[in-house]
Amino acid sequence: SPVYISDMRIFMEPVEFEKEMELSYHRNNISFSYFAINFSAPEKLRFQYMLAGFDRQWSPLTTETYVNYNYLPDGNFNFMVRARNSEGIWNSNPASFRFSIVPPFWKRWWFYLSGFLLIVTSIYAFIRMRLRNLRNTTRMLQSQVEARTEALKQEKAKVEQQNTLIEKKNRDILKSISYARRIQE
Repeated sequence: SPVYISDMRIFMEPVEFEKEMELSYHRNNISFSYFAINFSAPEKLRFQYMLAGFDRQWSPLTTETYVNYNYLPDGNFNFMVRARNSEGIWNSNPASFRFSIVPPFWKRWWFYLSGFLLIVTSIYAFIRMRLRNLRNTTRMLQSQVEARTEALKQEKAKVEQQNTLIEKKNRDILKSISYARRIQE
């Protein structure tokens, strides 16, 4: 008994299916209708289906002629259905339909590359900014150190000048005291 895929629906809306159909990632609720022709005992027809790329094995035998796949991930798929007649003979070639679901933009190579480049650029910019700030801080600190060093040198010169003046006055005082003692003796 030959088997045929008669209908494909996306979110319960009928679509015309084409060979090697490509669907966007948000169009991932897909239904298939199928049938087989058997004039001798149509009530004894049994079906098995499998969505290669999603199902691991064929479905259990069923009389249903409809299957729904919800929230399929991105990837390449091949829906296959086969029929068994009343004598237990399977059709020789399952009916099949290939399609793919395109990954969302955040799962694409160019998005990963863009994210990587953005992170690397951000790190590079942060390091450059940090180095510039450190250089500016170093220059500012160096100028402060130079200014304080200059202030200390001036202060030291003043203190040395005052010490020299004090020493001179001390000598003058000592000379006066010596002179006064000599006079008193």
